[in-house]
Order: sequence, then structure tokens, then C-alpha cells
Amino acid sequence: MCILSLLSFAGCRDEEPVQSAEGKRTITVNLGIAMSRVALDDTDLGDDSQPTDMKVWIFEHGTGNRLAYITETQPVFSGSDALGELVNTKEYVVEVENEIQALDFYVVLNSENGTGLNLEEAATPSQIKEATFTGVKANLKDNQVPAYGCLENFDVSKHRNSYDVPAIKLTRAVGKLELFFTKENENSELMIKKVTLTKLPDKGYLVKPETYSLNYSDDPRTLFESEEEKGTEITAVLTETDASLGDFSQYQDDASKLQSLMSAYLLENPDGGKWAGTEDDGNLDYTYPENLTNVTDNRYVMTVNYSIGGTDKMQVVYLPAIERNVWNKIFARVKGGTLQIQYKAMPWETVVTSIGYAPQPVFPDEEGKTVFDSDDRYESEDYYVLLPKKEYDGKDTRSLMYELYTEAKSGDPEAVLCYVCRPGYVDNSKVDNLTYLKDGSGGARFYFMLTGPEGATWEAHLNDPEGNFAFSTTFEDSEFEDNADGYPVGVYKVTHGIARLKPYVIQIIATHNYTGTTDNPKQEGTESEVKYPEITTPAGNQEWGDKTYFGNNYLTTWGEKQWNDKNVISAEFYITVKLTDGTEYELDINPSYNGYNQKAFSDEGFYYKDNRRYAGTDTRIWIRQLRAQYNGEHGIKNYVDMAKHVDERSEDEWWRVNPYWNTDNE
Repeated sequence: MCILSLLSFAGCRDEEPVQSAEGKRTITVNLGIAMSRVALDDTDLGDDSQPTDMKVWIFEHGTGNRLAYITETQPVFSGSDALGELVNTKEYVVEVENEIQALDFYVVLNSENGTGLNLEEAATPSQIKEATFTGVKANLKDNQVPAYGCLENFDVSKHRNSYDVPAIKLTRAVGKLELFFTKENENSELMIKKVTLTKLPDKGYLVKPETYSLNYSDDPRTLFESEEEKGTEITAVLTETDASLGDFSQYQDDASKLQSLMSAYLLENPDGGKWAGTEDDGNLDYTYPENLTNVTDNRYVMTVNYSIGGTDKMQVVYLPAIERNVWNKIFARVKGGTLQIQYKAMPWETVVTSIGYAPQPVFPDEEGKTVFDSDDRYESEDYYVLLPKKEYDGKDTRSLMYELYTEAKSGDPEAVLCYVCRPGYVDNSKVDNLTYLKDGSGGARFYFMLTGPEGATWEAHLNDPEGNFAFSTTFEDSEFEDNADGYPVGVYKVTHGIARLKPYVIQIIATHNYTGTTDNPKQEGTESEVKYPEITTPAGNQEWGDKTYFGNNYLTTWGEKQWNDKNVISAEFYITVKLTDGTEYELDINPSYNGYNQKAFSDEGFYYKDNRRYAGTDTRIWIRQLRAQYNGEHGIKNYVDMAKHVDERSEDEWWRVNPYWNTDNE
């Protein structure tokens, strides 16, 4: 998986210029094709494949007068440029007439792998642009299918010493289809026997045409046929608990949950219906429409022959439009004898380097201004930010983000102070008294917003091997209440999303009760946690404000072990982004603001060292579960007292260690 771009005709340079004959000059062209790394191993080039051939034509602009033709078999990509891209670099000398003002460049990779794609040295610009092919060779890899790019009207009239030439962007002329299968129950036997495709276009276009003129064949193409009589067994299991309909693709890299059966390169087919779902529905994938039969247009028709428990079955699937340079992933889960089918399309590779278009964390500029200071920057730039949640109170999102960004100590206290309690404190006017408890976990609630690039997706993670924390995904009917943007007030808390100009809500909760709040404390040898009343407010239940219920007699079995063993219950919270070329990495959700204009922030400063908003490092936030403390104990009177670092500690204050705390700004 790699992006292809013809990068640097790094300087078309002429040094006086050089005169090669009367009326002519020579230009030295440094020609480079770059492929971005997206594999984990820095030595890998996507799927490790190399292009099989490369052809470059250089024409006088607008005339079709060919000035140079460059061809290379099995071009090798090695080395690295300043952006970390793997490159193939050659130097060529081109002789041109002095009066030539501009050049056109046309680049084709892997033309020999396209059936009927006959492009030779004598090809004209129009012949290159109008070239078609009827298919691709078998057993190709991602970087071996036909690809095309051009740069036209490149100015060489000024006879300068060097020219900065924009990247030539190459796009694959076919789409990719990959099929994943799984089953809902590990006890069922799922065998895939055969997968075929009909409604095959009679040709593919090297260059995307303005209009398609295609004929379609009903002769089936076999995409997969098992070598076993019973079929190929699917052992992957993806339960409803793992993923509901709409989110299968989150497990696409886990072979135990989604089993990749096959992949194929397909000619473009612009016909294709819409699948269920919208970009804003909170799901990762589109879902196949129910009861879709007897479609009469020319979209691809895929037929799957399979068996469940020895019973043969067949299902027809009408594919969405297949476009060039798009990786189409079909996920099918067998449940109740039928296939639940989902679809995710992602650009096979972006056409520019992912590094140059990676989103950036929000930092102040030299004047102390940020994207939240103006509508223009707020709406136009690609950035991301993680801020503690706070009520809208009639503001629009930009104004709320501005307030939260500049006031680093404001917002949801558990998010700001990076800890949760279970049972948690009642979230009302008495909250700073630390007197009243409520059933369930407190929650560290964040707004997260990733505005671009288009097509990017993000996912929240917890590095928490013992399972002490979890993300809440409940629906809150007033989460965006009183917002000035017109957003629906009810939203789900989420763990993943897309790039958009609207915040998501992420909430981290604790999974274990540290103490109980019942009249019957745990009994010796009890393995389960204490069951306590479901109380949501202190009204009428003043016993919840009784100091007794914070004491050691009300430790749960789990809590007693953690307390006695002096275990710090913690996890790392982080967020990854996945760009459209497949590049995936951790975001700097907790950057240091050292070195930036501090006018961007209020005089209150930051709770954490290095002017960080949260405990932790650039990419990871340190979240703790703390045992709720009664008001006044250990001098603790508010949330900040609970979180801060204390140098002089008693033996039972072992938990009051916060290595990230800024003791100079409490």
C-alpha cells in the first residue's frame, strides 16, 4: 500500500544556459518518483511490491512535439528523501528549442500489466489520455497495476538556474476489492465455496474520462474458488458484543475476528447503488440494504456460494460503484443462516504525501492567536484538539472551544485532573465538599475534534491490560444542550469517528467499585463486589453523606486488595488517526505549550509540568482511579486536592503521588 507521486524534477536547471546547437539549449531534469511508507517496517514498501515498468514522455506544451521518451524496466525504489519517502531518482538531459516556453510531462507505470494497453514511444498526448485496456494480468500486487499522472504547462521560459516543479500525482486506473468473512458464533461451521462476479465492463480507462462508454458482460469471473470440496473454512468469530452492525471494520486487522478471503483488482464500474448509512451516523461502515433483489442496472453482481452446518446456501450482493484508486472492503458476518454485509471504501492511496497533509495539534501563533480566534481559520484548517467537556451555555462551538483552550483548568474536573472514582461524587453544587457519593463511576469527559484531512478517521484507545477502565458509549439526551449551532442536543459518547467540524464526546469510566455504600459491608472471603442502593442524588438519602461509608469497612473485595497492596490503578489514554493512504499513528493530544506565546492562555496556567493540559506525555494521558475520600480527610476539600502531588505523605497517603503535577502552579 503506497502512494505514488512523481516528485522532483528538482531543478530543471540550465546554468548559462548550455547551448547544444544553434537555436537549442539543454535542460538537465532530475526525475524522481516517490512512494510513501505506510507499513510498520521502515524497510517495507507497502505490500513489498515494486512497479514492473515505467514510461515517461516529455512534450512541448500544447503541440504534441515529443522532446524525450524515458522507459525503465523494474525500476527500483530505495533510499529516502527529506520527507521520508522511498524514491527512485534519475537524471536526464533534454534538448529543447530556445523558443520553447513550457513542457508537458506524462507518466505511466505498469502499462505492460494492462491487457491491451499498448503505449509505445510514438504515443501522442491524446493517445495516452484515451488509452484503454480490458483487464490486468493475474497475480499482481498493489504497486503493479496500471497508474497514470501528468503535469502540463510547466514553465521553462525564464532560463533560471533551477525550477521548483510541483509533484506529479499518479493514480491507479483500477479499484481494489477485498472480501472479509466471519461468523457470529464460534460453534457454527461456515465454509465458503465460490465467489463470482458478473456485469463486467468491457474496458478500463487509463485516464478517468468525463463520461464512460461501457458494455457489460454476464459471463462470470471467478474471484475465489475453494480447493476443498466442502469449501474453505472461516474460523474468525465476531460476536454482536464485539461489533454491532455498522462497525465491523474496526477489526479488519484482527484475523481472529475478520478473515480476509481474497482480493482482486477490478475495472471501474460507475454503476452502483447507495448502501445504508451517512457520514454523520457515527458508524464506520455502510450496511447492505435489506431485501435488495432484481436490480436491473449494470452494477457489479457478486454471488457467494457458502454452507452453514453442511447446508448449502447462496447470496447475491449488488456492489456499490467501483472507482479507480479506491480500496473497497466488503465485510460479511453469517448470522442466523444469512449474511450481514457491510462496506467501507477508502482511497487506496492518497495522491500526495501523508506527511505534508497530516493534521496538526492546535498551537498559538506568534501573536498568541489560534484557529479558535477567527471563523476563517476555524473552518478552513486541518487540526485536532482534545479538551475537557463543558456545557455550551448558549455558545457556538468555536466560542466554547476558545474558552476551553485558553482556560486550561476549566471544564469537566475529572478530565482536567485525569482521574475517576467509583462510586463517584455527586455532580451538583456540593461537589467541592466531597461529601456525597452516587452509584456507578464518575467519568472523565472530553470533547475531541479532528477537522481534516477529508477521509481521515480516528479511534480512541486505552492501554489497560487489566481492564480497570472502559469507554462509555451511552446516549445522553442533553449532551449538547443549549448550543448555538443548532446541533441535536442528544448524542452518543463514542470511541471513533471521522474528520468533521463538530466535536465528539469521549468518556472514560472505571469498571470496579472501590468501596460500597450499603448497611451490609462485605463479608470475609466474599469474591463479588458489594451491592449498594441505586441512589442518584443525596436528597432524602443523607446517609450517603455519612463519613462511615467512605471507610475501610466498606471496601469491596477488589478495592481492599488494591488499597492494602498500595496498587496505583492507572491506564494510558491515546488516540490514533488513520489517513486515506492507510498511514496510522498516535496523535499529540497532550502537547507541551512551552515555547509558544503564553498570551493564548489565561493567567491561571496549567496544572501539569511543561505547560501540559493533562498528566502524561505528548501522545498519552495518564488516567487514574482513586478511592473517594471524605471531605476534610488528609486535608482534601476539592477535586484538585485529590489529584495533586504531595511530597510529605503519611503511610495511608501512598496514592498521593503524581509525577506529572506542576507543584509551582496549584
